[in-house]
Amino acid sequence: MKPLKECNHAFPCFDEPALKATFSVSLGHHKNYTSLSNTEKYRTTPKMSTYLLAYSLNQFSHIFSQTQGPSSIKFRTWVRSDALQNATYAADVAPKILHYFEELFKIPFPIPKVDQLGMSEFKYAGMENWGLIEYRESAILHNPDENNIGKKQHVADLIAHELAHMWWGNLVTMSWWGDAWLKEGFCKYFSAVAVVHVHPEWKHFFESYGRLQLHAFDHDEILLNETIPISHSIVQSNPEEILRYSTIFYKKAASVIGMMSAILGSEAFYDGLRSYLKDNAYGSTTLNQLWNHLQSASDRVGALDKAYNIRTIMESWTLQRGYPCIKVQRNYQTNEVTVSQNHFANDTKSCWWVPLSFTTQSESNFNNTRPRFWLKCNAKGMAKAVTVNLKSSENEWIVFNIQSMGNYRVYYDPRNLKMISDSLLLPDHGGIHVSNRVQGLYILHSNAT
Repeated sequence: MKPLKECNHAFPCFDEPALKATFSVSLGHHKNYTSLSNTEKYRTTPKMSTYLLAYSLNQFSHIFSQTQGPSSIKFRTWVRSDALQNATYAADVAPKILHYFEELFKIPFPIPKVDQLGMSEFKYAGMENWGLIEYRESAILHNPDENNIGKKQHVADLIAHELAHMWWGNLVTMSWWGDAWLKEGFCKYFSAVAVVHVHPEWKHFFESYGRLQLHAFDHDEILLNETIPISHSIVQSNPEEILRYSTIFYKKAASVIGMMSAILGSEAFYDGLRSYLKDNAYGSTTLNQLWNHLQSASDRVGALDKAYNIRTIMESWTLQRGYPCIKVQRNYQTNEVTVSQNHFANDTKSCWWVPLSFTTQSESNFNNTRPRFWLKCNAKGMAKAVTVNLKSSENEWIVFNIQSMGNYRVYYDPRNLKMISDSLLLPDHGGIHVSNRVQGLYILHSNAT
């Protein structure tokens, strides 16, 4: 089934994500066909939203595989017989990804099997029905005789995205479509995490997710006054708007989630998400429930000073449209740096809580993405510039927003930008991280045009 009211085409129901039920499915069919549904023939499903119910009658062939470890989840990857040889990679990588997610989220997969169904004509690249995941066939086929790493990565990324939904969207569901990012954004983020875990030789795959951020920036700029926040009530009355704003719910949300992980650090980030999933299993949630779990995890490990509130910080990123541009102005006589923010379209009413990470040329530490200081909003929601002494040499560059983990653009004074651009021309790019190089090249291009 699909969200956006399409379940009503199959059977009478209240097709709203917060309304969950169990389903028992029986299918009558000709003996020459194979019948599939969410569970094994056909046990009652876990409690779930209506849009996750699925069934199929087909004459496909399949490849069997299964997860390693105590759960031993069975996988069957179904495609046309003449395409079966190109479904081997999809059948092989899916159990590895599911097992990784079980360990990462510390919640076992609740169904003993997963069927992956590839269809030659399918509207979407993938659909995360619990236990019966549907794909556009071409999106999961990979010819092993072709050395096409990009295609292989796309297959792994798509499968990881749909399997992440087994927790983000299926186990725990947003109360309404206006917070679709609670499933799509997290799945977009964790698909990259899983792909790099399964294929450590693709370590730069996660770094390339900085492009998602650039796509989201471009989307905001194109729509300008028509763009929306990540969480928005426009979808309350018109769920089809999810399709128009998919870049916001998928790519921008994934970028903001990555920033959230950098703010909290790995321990608090994962502890908060695990408790959120565990406490809300088979239910539906709102944003405040997520913020509360992350705040509790942060307080337990001391991830943030008590003066910083997760809800206040993250609402500035999820309830405002657009993104901030950060201006870095150095005083080369005093070694002071003044940092300020403004809305990309000069909306003076906007203010974000901006985590600022940086490194100098002599430090060249692009591993520490935690914020070293903040741009804050006052009680009236107004932004205020911050001036700090970074004790750096006037002849070395300073790079802000390490690994581009913050969902903002950085603009430098001409002298600092020149030092960065000179380093980018060196064979080793001056040791500047690839994600910061991508952002730096964009800024250089913007200045040139």
